[in-house]
Amino acid sequence: MDHVNKVIDSKDKKEYDKYVSKVILEGRQAGIFIIFAMQRPDVDFLPGALRDQLGLRVALGSMSNDGYRMVFGSSNAKNLVLSDKTAGFYMDMKMDRPKEFYTPYLDIDFIQELEKLICYKKQVDLDKVQ
Repeated sequence: MDHVNKVIDSKDKKEYDKYVSKVILEGRQAGIFIIFAMQRPDVDFLPGALRDQLGLRVALGSMSNDGYRMVFGSSNAKNLVLSDKTAGFYMDMKMDRPKEFYTPYLDIDFIQELEKLICYKKQVDLDKVQ
């Protein structure tokens, strides 16, 4: 749901906020979850009170202090410094402070490696037939 504010007319923003609020606040009970992936999670897109109700918040890569504040709230965003370029921070509703996590760093040409895998699989399948 990135760039939604660019698509939604300002007169429809209140109605959009109402429906998103309902899904965030009541959807969990019905097994409905909403995923926001955005470059800048500011209050123009999602009001702070609603953002605080999100079950899990994740920030990938190095962000500014303002970026961390927008994701985790002002009291939780102090002194967040990544220890590695493959790291990020996450925080769920039960945590009082974000925790660092690490992701795999793939320094490869993904498409080229996928093509190699497909060729290998085809060869293995041919060998089985023979």
